[in-house]
Amino acid sequence: MTRQTGSIEPIGRTTSIFKQLMSLHWMMAACFLLVYITGAIVARLQTGAVYSGPKGLLSVFHQSIGVLVMMLLIARILLLIRVVWRKYSRRLPTLTFPWILQFTLHAILYGLMLVAPVTGLLIANSYGSQVPFFGLATVTPIFAKNEAVVETARSLHFWFSYLFLACIMLHILAHWHIVRRSWRQIQATMPKVWFHHK
Repeated sequence: MTRQTGSIEPIGRTTSIFKQLMSLHWMMAACFLLVYITGAIVARLQTGAVYSGPKGLLSVFHQSIGVLVMMLLIARILLLIRVVWRKYSRRLPTLTFPWILQFTLHAILYGLMLVAPVTGLLIANSYGSQVPFFGLATVTPIFAKNEAVVETARSLHFWFSYLFLACIMLHILAHWHIVRRSWRQIQATMPKVWFHHK
């Protein structure tokens, strides 16, 4: 009998689709780490006297990573739809309290993964600016220029971003055993890589 602890558990952890999901998961985790680090620095520079140089570069990088996150999120959702169809097309889930709790947390996480970067787009578009993507392209504005809503957009971006961060912390705590196992695997791999290069 397979223990149902998550939304994709019955799909074998060694299957290709599960590996693709986990690859996207860790890629997005790395992107969000960069987003929060650069976002915190950009926010400080915007409230101070420095408006050029590092601020400009970091702002472009921050926005580009935000665009990349949305692209990865679309790919992840499409892949998740395949997983859910494969898992529940023949039998619906048992609506236990742990299942409902986990489903709710994941639904909130996915919603905030979308809303947080979209509010970032709202800030740029409200200034009448296009959002860059690593200098290779720009994202066509989806909101009209309206400087009157810039401060509201900034506030929404701030609160949604940190609400998302709080949910990430809950997600980490809920899957702490996986985090510990992954960290041990990294620790076990690092010396091998180090000695290999030596």
